[in-house]
Amino acid sequence: MTEREETKLNEAREAFEQIPIPTIKIDEAIQNGYVKARTQKRKKRSMWLFSSLTAALLLLGLTTLLFTSPTFAAYVSKIPGMENFVHRIHDDKGIISAVENDYLEKIDITQKKKGIALTIDSVMKDENGLVIFYSAVSDQDREEISLRDIKLSEKYGPYSSGSTSLLHVKQGERNYEKAEIYFEYPMSRKDFTVAMTLESKDYSEQFTFSFSLKKAVAEKKTFKVNKTVQIAGQNVIVKSISIQPIRTDIYLAFDPNNEKKILELSDFRLVDENGETWSSIQNGVTGSGWENDEGHYYLQSNYFKEPKELYLVMNKAQALNRNQTQIVIDTEKQSILKAPDQSIKSLQVMGNELTFSIQAEKDFHHGMFGTVKDANGKELQVESSSMSSIDNKSRSFGVVLKANQSFSNPLTIDVLYYPAWINGNVKVRVK
Repeated sequence: MTEREETKLNEAREAFEQIPIPTIKIDEAIQNGYVKARTQKRKKRSMWLFSSLTAALLLLGLTTLLFTSPTFAAYVSKIPGMENFVHRIHDDKGIISAVENDYLEKIDITQKKKGIALTIDSVMKDENGLVIFYSAVSDQDREEISLRDIKLSEKYGPYSSGSTSLLHVKQGERNYEKAEIYFEYPMSRKDFTVAMTLESKDYSEQFTFSFSLKKAVAEKKTFKVNKTVQIAGQNVIVKSISIQPIRTDIYLAFDPNNEKKILELSDFRLVDENGETWSSIQNGVTGSGWENDEGHYYLQSNYFKEPKELYLVMNKAQALNRNQTQIVIDTEKQSILKAPDQSIKSLQVMGNELTFSIQAEKDFHHGMFGTVKDANGKELQVESSSMSSIDNKSRSFGVVLKANQSFSNPLTIDVLYYPAWINGNVKVRVK
């Protein structure tokens, strides 16, 4: 989309932010309404974020901003059944472009168990990813039924998976969703056996599907960049950019000698010579790795475009001083002993739940906390996290520790995201 269209969408976001937002259990939201992540074999920091922009478009009826192009209407009419998945792909220009270019394979296999028929409708694959479009219909009304798990066997190697969920299923009404699987290494296989588990309060069944893909896998486009740029004096090394039909992989490193630790690149996109942009993925995996200050950011794909010029643009990042990336608390005294800055206003302890009141910008929608350790270095198990809006300038973030864990005060909590930003004007020529 162009800069002008992005401005319109940002105006939609601003309008949505004025709507009171009730308490959201982040883990429940990820499980039941947004995206669920599960990493196989190798534990990594994968960033699964949900976007208020998508909710804004749905709630305010502004989806027409994304669907007015003749091309979009044309592809919907050409591909039987895909019109039902519009709500799951409308905010991903890369997936839309792949569908427009017939980079999709019809599968159409169904299994029925205990009153629910689950169908894999279509599949899209590139060297590192697999997008599964599926649907389900029930013989009775069911609330909050979700795709609890999606698994492959060990022969496919390490991978991560995630999906949106089926909510409030009505009898006889088909629900359309998508799931994603990303392989750590390039995957040449075309035959797959996928196990998908559907769950609700009174239902739990695993469905297993086997299918083979016939279409050729598009070869990824790789650009070696190896350039060091600065955002607010902090060095960012852009190593390479790989573009595939499903997503674009930006391989970056942050200079370990930087004064600040960059937590997230908040305004980060590809731009062509005409000002068309491909920004971060709105609902799905937005990054992975980040061991030793290097890893991958994922953007929407422009694989089927052939711009004459292509630039990587960075304007804003979350960052903290390197010695300020932890919160230290005393749960007995309900006191904050150390914090990144003055944004954290208070701590409340109720049983095994820790709740922080934090001054944060209205567009901060991140799960802040990582590992929790006690005074002896023992890592504590965390059951869930929560976030709620107090007012336009304050939010409440909570951590629920697993019950009946013994620990010694003080507790140290790693900060993964934080409402502190640096700004810059970085533009790197890629092509």
